[in-house]
Amino acid sequence: AINKAENLSASLRYNGDINVDFNLPKGAIELPIEPTKDFDTYHDWQYKEMTEEIENAIRILKMTDEEVVSTSTYNAIARYL
Repeated sequence: AINKAENLSASLRYNGDINVDFNLPKGAIELPIEPTKDFDTYHDWQYKEMTEEIENAIRILKMTDEEVVSTSTYNAIARYL
């Protein structure tokens, strides 16, 4: 593929590095498939709000010795599991 390179240029940088630039025609090399997004992104305020809700729900669960928890507490935690 390198034998198909066009516009080859090399330059010596001030720190001693050598910079090499070249262009390859389309299809000269096969690029890997771009990964797909398999995650959600959150704004900072959304993330902080979610972590605060989880921390509060866990704090409530730690305070009780009961084997049964209220539905609202269960729902607050279950949506993150």
